[in-house]
Amino acid sequence: MWPGFQTQLGFFAAVAWANRSAAYFRDFLKILNSGAHTVDVQTHSLGARVALQAMVFEHEVWIDNALLTATAVDNESLEPKKEFNSSLASCRRCLVYHSAKDAVLKIGYRIGALDRALGYKGPEHPDVIEQQCPEVFVVDCSTVVSSHGGYRQSGEVYDHWARVLSDEPLPRFEKLKKQA
Repeated sequence: MWPGFQTQLGFFAAVAWANRSAAYFRDFLKILNSGAHTVDVQTHSLGARVALQAMVFEHEVWIDNALLTATAVDNESLEPKKEFNSSLASCRRCLVYHSAKDAVLKIGYRIGALDRALGYKGPEHPDVIEQQCPEVFVVDCSTVVSSHGGYRQSGEVYDHWARVLSDEPLPRFEKLKKQA
């Protein structure tokens, strides 16, 4: 949670802070890019805004896998001509993890941003993402994540991250299932 922004109205201020943080994160990514073999980034909630904003300037930074959980950005923001589409040129794969059981994004984001969050039910136009954004992979976690902070309590999410980091081929749209 962004300090001091624990109300829905505080979301507006939190977005501005996240956008300003992106410049610092971009500088950090440049340092990592200068020496690391690969850089993977995992975000939560408004952290996705920080990462995507840091990546928005093509060819400044490179992220191998951007793993975005409970993504608190507009559900159209990765589509062509939208706010973060140019960020996709700065990564090999952008994985969007969402859960329809996330009450914070269902209610709080809707009140704070007057729109639907990408981390609530995924992209608004999945067909556009599938056809025009080949680096975007969408993972529905609704059966294994039941809260805004539930991603780190889900073994299925960790198993998926292991598949991502081992560079397994992934379906573009996937629904995680409870392990037996």
